[in-house]
Amino acid sequence: MSRTLHAFKSYKVKIDMGENYEIHYEDDEDYDIALGNWHYIHSALQYAEYLIGMEIDIPMYDWLDDAYEVHENEMILTDSGLFIRGLEAMINNINQLHKNENPLIDGHDWYLYNTDEKQYGTFDKQKEEIIWYAEKLLKWSKQGLHFVEERN
Repeated sequence: MSRTLHAFKSYKVKIDMGENYEIHYEDDEDYDIALGNWHYIHSALQYAEYLIGMEIDIPMYDWLDDAYEVHENEMILTDSGLFIRGLEAMINNINQLHKNENPLIDGHDWYLYNTDEKQYGTFDKQKEEIIWYAEKLLKWSKQGLHFVEERN
């Protein structure tokens, strides 16, 4: 299963010719940056969540399978202000870490960086990737965009 990050201003649920409900994102770009890189995005968000003590999450929807439920109950939208606050704290904090420092994230029982260098690279490489994705999410949050993780 692949997953795509959508950043969008608004959405509508439409009915196609076959009477299937579909989620359509407005003012959306299909941000394929996330394909295969959710590890870094989730690491950035979980570290931000840990730092500010508030849940920061990107909801997951399937544009077709979840469309009727969204039509009936609306979509859970991300809070741009919360993302900005968390991502700014995360970027500031991660830039202050010493070389090869891998903090334990209290309450989550995991470390910021994955120790499998073969799959994820060195701590410095992971740090670069996490910062890159966090800066993208921060930029889009400042534009007032909402996020959704779409299953494909």
